[in-house]
Amino acid sequence: MADVITHMEKIYPKAIVVGGVTDVVLSMLVGIPFTNYVIESRGLNELPAGEVTPAVLAAVQSSVGLSLLQFAIGFSCSILGGYVAAALARSHEILNGVLASWLCIGLGIYMLLSGALGDLHWQHIASVVATPLCYWAGAYFWLRRNRPLLFE
Repeated sequence: MADVITHMEKIYPKAIVVGGVTDVVLSMLVGIPFTNYVIESRGLNELPAGEVTPAVLAAVQSSVGLSLLQFAIGFSCSILGGYVAAALARSHEILNGVLASWLCIGLGIYMLLSGALGDLHWQHIASVVATPLCYWAGAYFWLRRNRPLLFE
């Protein structure tokens, strides 16, 4: 029991929650112009409302450039989420940075299992798997910037 308490003292819930929420909210905010771009550039604005989302998903999945841009947006937001979590943690920044990925991973798994993303594609699975690595990178960047003597 003492080990559990010792490990719990390393976890800062505020850092974990704020880091995860930062990623999800920023992803949504940046995703709006991205989605609008896909709709406009692919001429999807003429479709009935119920057909737009599947058409946007299909357009992104069929385009290497759009898929890479979507990955870049999502991964950048996740890196920032890990950075924010590490900045708010009082210690064990990497641990707290990676734990902050809980919300993004949870939403990704939910969307995969619920079928909200249409057909299962490797892009969805890859993004869920890569999310904790992005959070780790963000926490590492924070440590590297703010505690350089640890790594020299």
